[in-house]
Amino acid sequence: MKTQNIILIIDDSQFLSMVIPFEYERLHVCDEIKIFFETSDNIQYLLFDDSISFALEPFKVLLTEAIDNACKLHDSIKENIGFLWNQELSGRVSLPLKSGTNFWVGEHNLLWEKRGLSTWLYNRDNDIVLEIAPVYKWHYIEPKKSDTDYITYDEWIKNYKPLKIIKIDKRVAEEWLKKTEELLAIMD
Repeated sequence: MKTQNIILIIDDSQFLSMVIPFEYERLHVCDEIKIFFETSDNIQYLLFDDSISFALEPFKVLLTEAIDNACKLHDSIKENIGFLWNQELSGRVSLPLKSGTNFWVGEHNLLWEKRGLSTWLYNRDNDIVLEIAPVYKWHYIEPKKSDTDYITYDEWIKNYKPLKIIKIDKRVAEEWLKKTEELLAIMD
């Protein structure tokens, strides 16, 4: 099966790669997409693997806000957002909820989540930030006896640190938004 890669450049050594199963001129909202973060030295993280509409709609919203410097983290977020997300998922803390919902206020900035990784987009000061953070593997599933890499959440969180925190140039974000809107228009 022929696939097409859509590359969203971050800088000379990093990019996002959107992989779709055919020429993007034939996209449908239910088509699958894989999104990878990649570097020139062959580091690759799978950030998303699901319906293209679930990937592009939030990307468009958060990019638009970030370009306008309106995608700031909630005032209550004083620690790293990925760390807090893990604490929320583990039930260790009770974080502020978005008014009228059962959702943590930080989820506004959650761009994608793939078991094991969360991707966040936000403004810090006047910068646009893309953050890729690990998520504790056993938040969602029980460990099996064959899981030789299993460690408790308490042990895992002691060594927590984001995988990548990347400042995105505003012009780069504008290019990403233009491509995202182009792909969404094809699906309409």
